[in-house]
Amino acid sequence: MSEIDDRVKEARLLSATGRPEEALAVAEEVLDQEPERLDALLLKAQILHEQGADQSALALYERAVRLAPLSPQAWNDRARCLHALAQDDEALAAARRARALLDDDAAHARLFAAVSLTLIWCLREKRLFREALAAAEECLLRAPDAVVAEWAGQIEQELEESERERC
Repeated sequence: MSEIDDRVKEARLLSATGRPEEALAVAEEVLDQEPERLDALLLKAQILHEQGADQSALALYERAVRLAPLSPQAWNDRARCLHALAQDDEALAAARRARALLDDDAAHARLFAAVSLTLIWCLREKRLFREALAAAEECLLRAPDAVVAEWAGQIEQELEESERERC
């Protein structure tokens, strides 16, 4: 493991232990040395997003998907940020892209639940309840997840309510 890898690991640990400012400083040091270091770029964007600096985070996520257009993590994180900014059409497109990339690469299977959850949120926001439910069910078959199961139940209720409203 290189020194720069150690610094990224340190930044992640700082972030995970509630020290985002310190984590941000370390991530920025890494990016000063390696401006195209994807893991540091995504961590910096995540911290900014968590701090409510969504526009700054989005700019970094845009940079990340340009640097790594085949990264489902970059696309998923971008989708979540866009969703937070209520840019629903763009969020849904990014979530679908992240999901499609998972189909193309089995190495990213560990991301399946997180990417599915983002897709579910985006579909729900657009009131595409049937498609959201289908995404949840597919996720539960491939990568069972308690949070996805909870959202599937919520979406089933919302689908029933929307169908009653139509009648």
